[in-house]
Amino acid sequence: MREKPQRLLRSAALTLVGLFAATEIGFRVLFGLGSPPLSYADPNYGYAFKPNQNLKRFGRRVFYNEEGFRSEPLPAVKPPGELRVLCIGDSVTNGGVLTDQSQTYPYLLEAELCQAGLQARALNASAGSWGVENELAWLKKRGLFGSDVVVLQIGTHDLAQRKSMGDKVGRDVNLPDHKPLMAWQELVERYVVPKLANWLDAPRPAPPPTEEDHRACMQVIGEMIGTVRNGSATPLILFTPDREELDRPYRSQRWRGDLMELARRERVPLVDMLEVFRQQPDLGHGAFRDDVHPNERGILLIARSVAREILHQRSLGAHTACRPRIVFP
Repeated sequence: MREKPQRLLRSAALTLVGLFAATEIGFRVLFGLGSPPLSYADPNYGYAFKPNQNLKRFGRRVFYNEEGFRSEPLPAVKPPGELRVLCIGDSVTNGGVLTDQSQTYPYLLEAELCQAGLQARALNASAGSWGVENELAWLKKRGLFGSDVVVLQIGTHDLAQRKSMGDKVGRDVNLPDHKPLMAWQELVERYVVPKLANWLDAPRPAPPPTEEDHRACMQVIGEMIGTVRNGSATPLILFTPDREELDRPYRSQRWRGDLMELARRERVPLVDMLEVFRQQPDLGHGAFRDDVHPNERGILLIARSVAREILHQRSLGAHTACRPRIVFP
């Protein structure tokens, strides 16, 4: 009589193990869980993505080349006649795992420039939560990689966001430095636990940015412009707004005005995506997937706007200085 309960227990245990194994495989194959993009810490620019990663996450391709760019492999020598554009920024430039490689704005920018008849290559140097201090340090340490144009993507929060430090790498679930043992582990640690923690105890809001932070960031942006020019490249500023600014542009008007004044004073072309988005029939609301990040439609608008400005600058002559313009696709 005892054998029957034991058989039932063994059968139930085997069923649970089989179910666990099946879901583990399913999470890996269908969602790419268990293989997140990996980062490394750097004492100068905080952190960046490790090179040589080729992943499939949530059905999207995520590829980092031998230099850690979210771009295709670079040739050993820059081809003659190639227009090389270095796009540096935060998660808006990177695209994240919810954006396929082919739908990132640098990728689409390259396609737009090639369609215009240029031999072009766009490099994607970016990481989530990078501030302008991270980006300046990256440019100083890594260089421009032979780029002719450097697009400095600056979001509203970047106008007062200080440097993101590398001590979070390997500790923050969003900055892993090694693969988890199981897909289940990543699902629980990276997605379930943080959401449950936020639901049980709402996170405390970060302290508001200060005028001192803003002044420091504006100085860094000026240094970035100088670093690009010292590398014999043309700087171009790409301003990307938060979604709330579509209806309330006054929220960032003064600090955004400081950025435009800097661009005017330094004679750097500026693409203001707030104005581009607000020219859309829906005022740009259909161009965002969340409060900060553009969706595929918004990314395409960004790529076309930047491409149009680069083509305009080339029509004026290489490295021609001009006053900031607002570009409409």
